[in-house]
Amino acid sequence: MESTLNVPLSEGQLFLAMILQTCLLVWFIVFPIILIRKLNYLIAMIEDKFYPENESPSE
Repeated sequence: MESTLNVPLSEGQLFLAMILQTCLLVWFIVFPIILIRKLNYLIAMIEDKFYPENESPSE
């Protein structure tokens, strides 16, 4: 079965499409890393607040 969708694209359009795909790929890699680091930071803050390291269990 042949594809009937033939849309001629200029070099500028191809370049913009390549830039968009690259940005999306980078975003899908970088965003989860940023999110995980931020969550780790927040969890560490919460743990320090509720379970301080210098607090002894007998207090």
